[in-house]
Amino acid sequence: KIDIKEGSMYPVLYKFEDLGYISSEKKLVGKRMTRIYYHLEPSGKEYLEGIYKEYKEMTSIIDTFMEEEHDLQ
Repeated sequence: KIDIKEGSMYPVLYKFEDLGYISSEKKLVGKRMTRIYYHLEPSGKEYLEGIYKEYKEMTSIIDTFMEEEHDLQ
């Protein structure tokens, strides 16, 4: 479980929006409340796929290292 504080989430969303990875749409809900909906753009999907590939490569290396360490014991 990941607990993300509200104040740390929005700067990342704004940065990703500036980079074109996501887009946002404001919608009025009720009389005064506005909600913001975020959409993953094609460039954001490419970025996500890239960091996921890096993550999988890194975890594979760590898994191999841990298996080798376990075999030595």
